[in-house]
Amino acid sequence: MSRNDSQKILDLTVKIILHDIARHPNRFKQMQLDELFRYIKIMQSTIQKTSGIECTFRNAINFQTIEALTVNAMEGCYIAMRHGGQESKYIAELDLDNETAKIIQMRSLHNISDKITEHSAIEFIATMIIFKYLKDKFNIQFHIYSSHNQRALQPAFALAKLLEISCEHNPALDCVNYPDENIISNKQLKLILDKGTLPWKKAAVDCVCGAGTFDRICQSMRQAFDIRLLGQKQVHLMFTHTQQINAICEAQKQSVTRFDYYGLVGLNASSHVFLYDQGFYQNITMATLLKQSKFSDAKTDNQVSPDQNPKFKAKL
Repeated sequence: MSRNDSQKILDLTVKIILHDIARHPNRFKQMQLDELFRYIKIMQSTIQKTSGIECTFRNAINFQTIEALTVNAMEGCYIAMRHGGQESKYIAELDLDNETAKIIQMRSLHNISDKITEHSAIEFIATMIIFKYLKDKFNIQFHIYSSHNQRALQPAFALAKLLEISCEHNPALDCVNYPDENIISNKQLKLILDKGTLPWKKAAVDCVCGAGTFDRICQSMRQAFDIRLLGQKQVHLMFTHTQQINAICEAQKQSVTRFDYYGLVGLNASSHVFLYDQGFYQNITMATLLKQSKFSDAKTDNQVSPDQNPKFKAKL
């Protein structure tokens, strides 16, 4: 493996799934939730083995979230999803404290170009498969938009490729940049920031990112969630960042909280707000373990295990 193979992980995932669908055109159309869970587990395991990555990742799927999102997607909805985890191996080599490391990551050089981590790419496999399931089984039509930041653009493009649609850049979704140190020093920034993160307060946002930034983000996100433009079975999916998600949550009278990677907030055609700050994942409980163990052990006639098929034994 090279320094960061997250893109190869995403590309391989798309290749394997599309190859599987070419052989089994009704794969997702006939799939039930227990089969969906098994398919996700098999795919994540296959990709992890093939890529040789040793890492832990979230793998407890929240089926209630899938069921609820299906209802919202059938009606038509907007979704804003937080980006994947930002690569930080180079930060570790600098031996910096966490706060300074976060500041460096948020300056334009790294903020725009840093890829997602390899384990974040593996986590995104579940999200990719779930959206493909919604598209094929329920004929949901997706429209994908992204910021220009790689940690949003990478997963957005991978999903668009899997769904066989385009991905459009929307500048309103771009992450804010922290100013370079010759403009505002690390010491000065630390007086404004909260452990390296930007508080969702007008004074703080405008001080760090420039006057008018807070209002601009709020206005652009209100425009992005215009329910008058929604149609049935139309999902407008936006890959974006914490400040934009904060603006959406505040506008929809939801508490402003920092989402986990791939966490999402949405609004359907009936103005119903839905929020899943962990995305399609959930915290592990004994009940969850028992339920998912049952799903994992389920065997079906039409379920093929990609890791048992030699045609899927691709190498990065």
